Amino acid sequence: MNRRRLLTTIGVSGTASLTGCIGRLTGNGEEENDPTLEEFQYFFVDETGTLGEPAEGQQPPEDAEDWQIVKNTLEESDWQEKQENDVERARGYLAGEATDVTGSGPDGGEVFEGTVEEIVQRTQEMYENPEEEFDPSSGTEGHILEEMQQEDDPVAFTRALIHATDTVTDVTSSGGKDFLAPNLAEYAMEELGLDFPEYELSTMISTEPTGLEDQMIEGSMRETEGGQTIGTTGMRHLLSLLTYENEDGELQNKYVENIKAHPTSTFRSMLRDPEDSAYREPIEGGRFKIHENTQGAPMWPEHYATAFEQEKLENMREMGLDIDNPGEQFTMAALAMVDDGLNDISKLPNEGYQITVSDEIKEQAEDFALNPTKDKKEKIENFGKMAYSVLEKEIGEDFKNDPIYGADNPIRIEGSLETPEFYHEPREKYVSEQ
Repeated sequence: MNRRRLLTTIGVSGTASLTGCIGRLTGNGEEENDPTLEEFQYFFVDETGTLGEPAEGQQPPEDAEDWQIVKNTLEESDWQEKQENDVERARGYLAGEATDVTGSGPDGGEVFEGTVEEIVQRTQEMYENPEEEFDPSSGTEGHILEEMQQEDDPVAFTRALIHATDTVTDVTSSGGKDFLAPNLAEYAMEELGLDFPEYELSTMISTEPTGLEDQMIEGSMRETEGGQTIGTTGMRHLLSLLTYENEDGELQNKYVENIKAHPTSTFRSMLRDPEDSAYREPIEGGRFKIHENTQGAPMWPEHYATAFEQEKLENMREMGLDIDNPGEQFTMAALAMVDDGLNDISKLPNEGYQITVSDEIKEQAEDFALNPTKDKKEKIENFGKMAYSVLEKEIGEDFKNDPIYGADNPIRIEGSLETPEFYHEPREKYVSEQ
């Protein structure tokens, strides 16, 4: 079992009164109230109205404790700034600076080739003049050219942006590429004078197959006809969800691999409709070919799932695969739809706790991926804003008098995306001050 999964399963069970007090042992053995050991509901005071309708009916009762009350003072311009300032995360990553919320870049502070300005320039050249930039006689470039000529403009722009990160920089990992395209998209659009309604390129997490046994999660190993062992990394692969409005005014979703702007042997296509993705291949369908009429070995469907394949992730867990909590993965995706780069939030769901969500929210998440509408997108964004606010909520202090946040504790989310209810889950043991 990996360390994160082990930590997230500690201390999240049982029930307690929503209003009862649980003690914490102090240095002299006395007991004091400790909200981290209680179960309680979070209530919302939305001073600016930017959390939307879900927060309106969750005003705190008169007897609510301070730690239960989440105040939102962010204007719409503040939420928008969380999207627009992501470019600085990309700049910092290329320069080798530690810019993510854990304090380090995924490649340990390595300095990479290329700059943000060079990526934007190459994006413009490829997007505006694809016939001049791509050789139709080349297999790879010919494919990109053909796709760009047929795609909606927002999709062609996204493909050009990802190919620009391929050609300008020497970043190759999905973790590294996640620092680039999702964090540059809005900035590049502004620099190039483009305006795509409802456009968003946000990070999400998925599983992916791997032949490296030290990266395979427990329960995922399978053997090919040639004797090779294939498994999955679990929820470690980073890709993006592209959302935009087409010419008919309809909302569209695409799953996007940030690694390459052309097909690979691992993923069916780097940019595709969710229903056509390998991630959606049903487990009951058995092994499948990534590309039809090829010599490649069939793959296992249980090695592919994104944060939006909630039912499939649950089935994978039932099969014995050591998959991280599916509800937490969707919550992370919703947070990214509020802050693409996740560089503004103080703490993320990371270690020591877990986030669980109701079955209804899981079903709504999956429905949005396959049948997106502007209304459904707004509900997920409001959900993400509420989750963001709860994670940032200061609910107490530890024995060093350092603040403890909602993000440091287990969270259970009940209800639906229309009316999500956020509950703090109690830790199971006392915290003794040393």
